[in-house]
Amino acid sequence: MDVCAKSFPEANNMSETVADIVYRFEENGAVADKKRLGQPAVVRTAKNKAAVKSAFFSKDSTTSTRHATFMLDIPKTSIVFILSDF
Repeated sequence: MDVCAKSFPEANNMSETVADIVYRFEENGAVADKKRLGQPAVVRTAKNKAAVKSAFFSKDSTTSTRHATFMLDIPKTSIVFILSDF
């Protein structure tokens, strides 16, 4: 029986994990993840901040982040990040 399988019986796919790491090393010369192309999208623009501010900070505002997502066409997590600026 394999030493790893004996030592770690709950890790059935350990050889697959090791094979993935070896493959990644052979492809990239390192085991780190590949670099992603381009920059992440910028959501904290002045236009988006103004839209979120008007949606959440008006006198009669009871807007939820879920409703604002549909209303403003901005992802929910982005709205939460923008709200953290205020």
